Amino acid sequence: MTPFQDGHDSDGQGFRTRELHTKPNASLIFSQRLKQAREMRGLSQRQLGGLLGLGKATGGVRVNRYEQQTSKSDIQTAADLATVLQVPLAYLFADTEELAAHILDFTQT
Repeated sequence: MTPFQDGHDSDGQGFRTRELHTKPNASLIFSQRLKQAREMRGLSQRQLGGLLGLGKATGGVRVNRYEQQTSKSDIQTAADLATVLQVPLAYLFADTEELAAHILDFTQT
């Protein structure tokens, strides 16, 4: 199935419309990208929590909750996570693997 659908307007002229898909689940995307970025840096959840200044135990629990989607991060915390993980904030919200890779490639050149 293609993401476009053929149609015709009232003049009989052909056009293509983009099919609407369900909205991406931002919480799921964020949790997956957070885990990927953390693993890219070789950090445990506890280590990342410590780098955020939350203490290893408390911070580790919070990072776990973000990754498991039992807690949601506010935008400032997401920005802090991106800074510590050395990835752009946009990476944590990239809704496709291709976009995530492009964001990392663009910022590493």
